[in-house]
Amino acid sequence: MIHETNIPGPLPVEAHRAIQRVPSGTKCDADSAGRLLMSIPANTAEAVLLEVETVLMTADPRFWIALEGARDWLCWDTPGAKLHHPPAGSDTVPALCVKALFADGRTREQAVRLLAESRSLAALPVLGLRAADWVPQVREAARAAILDRLSDDFDGADLTTIAPMALHLARRSHGRWLAEQITDRLVGPSYERVVNRLLTSSNLGLRRASYQALSTTGTLGLERAVHGALHDRDIVIRSRCAETAARLAVDAGSAPPMRHLLASTTPLVRAVALGALNRLGEQKAIEATLADRSALVRGTARFYLKPHGVDFAGIYRQLLAGDADAVTPGAVAGLAEVGSASDTDVILPFLGHPRVKIRVEAIRALQAIGPAVDTDDMLALIEANQSPAVTRQATSAILARGAGVDAGRLLALLGPERPLPVRLAARHLLASRDSAWRLAVNVMLLSDPEDAVARRAMSNLEVALQQQIYTKPSGTTAELLAAHLPDADMLLPPATARLLRFILGAPRPMEPAACTEPDHPTVADLEVPSRPHSTSVKDAGWVRRWRRR
Repeated sequence: MIHETNIPGPLPVEAHRAIQRVPSGTKCDADSAGRLLMSIPANTAEAVLLEVETVLMTADPRFWIALEGARDWLCWDTPGAKLHHPPAGSDTVPALCVKALFADGRTREQAVRLLAESRSLAALPVLGLRAADWVPQVREAARAAILDRLSDDFDGADLTTIAPMALHLARRSHGRWLAEQITDRLVGPSYERVVNRLLTSSNLGLRRASYQALSTTGTLGLERAVHGALHDRDIVIRSRCAETAARLAVDAGSAPPMRHLLASTTPLVRAVALGALNRLGEQKAIEATLADRSALVRGTARFYLKPHGVDFAGIYRQLLAGDADAVTPGAVAGLAEVGSASDTDVILPFLGHPRVKIRVEAIRALQAIGPAVDTDDMLALIEANQSPAVTRQATSAILARGAGVDAGRLLALLGPERPLPVRLAARHLLASRDSAWRLAVNVMLLSDPEDAVARRAMSNLEVALQQQIYTKPSGTTAELLAAHLPDADMLLPPATARLLRFILGAPRPMEPAACTEPDHPTVADLEVPSRPHSTSVKDAGWVRRWRRR
């Protein structure tokens, strides 16, 4: 018996919606999609069937994998009542595709043989899935059908349709066969036009396989390799294309394409281009990247220029001594990487630079080469709150050097009138002083009106209590804790609040007379009430269970 599916819209549209929900949905979604495809009657209009098959042809391989995982669901008449036999359905291509996923091997084999007789492209992904089947008879029938389809695939439509499933199953125990069939054909001369078309496919696996095929056959070309390195969305393809372009450019003695690659947004591509420029003797082009925004590119450039005796620190100082508007974050970071403590005076003026990234790099540079972080300068940056990034970096600089900060000044920064980044920075600095301050500042901020501050305090307090690393609070910390412990009793879970009071040596708050029984039984509570025949084995087991409770 097959449940009729209520289709609120045209069948192809509803099939598309159902298929889109399955890969990231639940088994219920897969069950609904399978029942929808199974319920398509054989007398459905041919045009409608073709539209549904087009939707199935372009479905993500994960759809078929998810539908196969729900094959037991498809045998249910009602939830919890499994049929003895799979539903019959129709012999349309969509229904046969679902039948090829059933748990019964004979049903799958029969569906595969019927799909083999069909010339529909929608059958190919399922045939590819069954080519990795665990039953030899099903697997061999599917492989024979695939070889027959690919033998007369003159326009590459069959290969393009089945390739995503083949690459998706490549790591299965029986899936390598189909992946090899596809990759072997991609490097063949008869599929060169198909491979060129697949370079712009939305499927990542297909694009990777296509670029790899062109690189293997040597037909990728310098221009197309540079284009892939600059514009493809996948970093793996960009890096492989950059390596191919670098090799071809060196062989051709052509430096302009490599200079063009230096404009890439991927640091790895720019670093590969530097290697090619080094082999081509383009020292000036390499020197121009010493102030690159990426540490990888800067380090690579210095590696290639080091044999030439270049004064890197001098170059960076010269860049920073010029027009302030022309200074880049990479120049500041570069001086920090090769400079010394004597360059502190060169970097200090950039703490007030109008660009946020340069101020952040200046703070990092002072951390790297400065003899000590000026706490007043860092706190001034925090109080100014010119940028959350600068505030976070200044906080990290103070913490990294263990610089002492006046607690009263930090408590003033916790005021509700202060901006959120400043208050979070002050909380972080206070909590990092010692374990007593960590408890005190977090307890104080539990009832803060700012949700972000209260959540941060709650999370950090729970971690502090779990670690059980603490000292006896005294002085200011003890006063803060005593003032805010009532808030902690109301906002913390009861067990956490009791643990906090135990750590502080504070008495438990008075409980009302009508309170519920305590979570942990006392010694008196553990006295077992008298029961008849308490010496029996049954009663002894009852006593043990009662005590454990």
